[in-house]
Amino acid sequence: MKNIDCNETYAPVTCYGTIWTLLALVPRHQWHIYQMDAKVAFLNSDLSEEIYMKTPSGSNTYDGFVWQLNYTLYGLKQASQEWYKKIHIELESLGFTWSMSNHGVFKNNNRTLVIIAVYVNDFLIFSSKLNTIQHTKSELSSCFDIKDLGDTK
Repeated sequence: MKNIDCNETYAPVTCYGTIWTLLALVPRHQWHIYQMDAKVAFLNSDLSEEIYMKTPSGSNTYDGFVWQLNYTLYGLKQASQEWYKKIHIELESLGFTWSMSNHGVFKNNNRTLVIIAVYVNDFLIFSSKLNTIQHTKSELSSCFDIKDLGDTK
């Protein structure tokens, strides 16, 4: 996995130019495209460092107490990076490798080529075989709480 500086808070996503290139290759290779959306993506990521927050007003805690976060929250600057780390680890465990030129693109070429383009919490899945896409969708659903958005139009 790419070594991401802890001071950085970005997460790699698929560039629009890459998406356009993949879309241009669809008719040539007779690929199908399906889209999936990870529900509450940033709430599914573990934190790799200790983070504390002040308790919200109205909570029943003593003055000066803080909460230690166990998972990321929306609005936390580390959330997108932690989410990407989780995606990266899960996709690698499923046999995918990431593109050196675009870290938001993963491919698996076991039998039939499958490409997953990640944009924050959305996945575009490209492959020439529908059963391969169905298998990939099933694997992703076992890793994440995902909404299947179906055939991309």
